[in-house]
Amino acid sequence: MKREILYRGKRVDNGEWVCGFYFIDLENGLPYIMLKERRETVEDWMIKSVRVLPETVGQFTGLTDKNGVKIFEGDLVKTNGKGKNYMANKFYTVEFIDGAFCITAKVVKTGCDFSITIRDAMFKAKHYGETLEMEVIGNIHDNPELLHP
Repeated sequence: MKREILYRGKRVDNGEWVCGFYFIDLENGLPYIMLKERRETVEDWMIKSVRVLPETVGQFTGLTDKNGVKIFEGDLVKTNGKGKNYMANKFYTVEFIDGAFCITAKVVKTGCDFSITIRDAMFKAKHYGETLEMEVIGNIHDNPELLHP
């Protein structure tokens, strides 16, 4: 299975989100995202690079939410589920931890972080005859008010 490698970051010049290939310019050490822009005809593409804020750069997980929205590192997702799924109806942050994309939540009672890989969460739900859907509701950069307490 071919995996789409894609990064997202906020432009330095206007704050808009862009998606493309992430790289760091070796001459100045600044982060950029290279993107294709369509010009006058479909066959006429222009490749350009835009500088991005390094703290906003996140990789595409390879997964989409229940509405077909691509899920990126740094996104905030809400889970919906059927059955007795203990992970349903909660809010999580998408993070890259120990080589895997995870959903993480702060457990208020213990003050500990709870993390599970996204694929494991889906597998466990399916294994127990339950469903678990995710919906992107924002990201940690544009919606800090949605972060866990």
